[in-house]
Amino acid sequence: MRRTLKLIVLLTLGAAATAPAAAKKTLIEKALACATPTACPYFPAMYRGERDFRLAFEAAIGQAGIARPSWVPNGVAAPVEPIRVDGTTQLFTSVCEPHNCGEHRFMLLYDVATKRMSGLYISPVEGGKAKKRYFGDPGPAQRDVLKKDERD
Repeated sequence: MRRTLKLIVLLTLGAAATAPAAAKKTLIEKALACATPTACPYFPAMYRGERDFRLAFEAAIGQAGIARPSWVPNGVAAPVEPIRVDGTTQLFTSVCEPHNCGEHRFMLLYDVATKRMSGLYISPVEGGKAKKRYFGDPGPAQRDVLKKDERD
């Protein structure tokens, strides 16, 4: 009896040690799996909670010579949703300056596989028209997605 009890305890402990804990999904995993916009995480949570996402954003805008606006971490945002672009799954979102979205916004595509980001930055008016700058070297299909949310 004692031997059986020891065996049961050992088996239980062994199973508990080898069984993965109910793994929490990362925000990236949640974004990739969301079926409706209300189930998707938003840009501020991704920016603060996903290091690779944040670093990809900062690297892409930095390489383009765009200084990160102070409002970015807490901007007004759209859900981070999965979309297919040129046969790859990417995450699409946007973020804009609170109370001033018209000419202060980013449209973004994050490639989860390469951990690279591309986007379109719309900044304040120059000569009566908003300045639009692509960054992160988006291809033609990516540009089509990025400009779908443009508002003039």
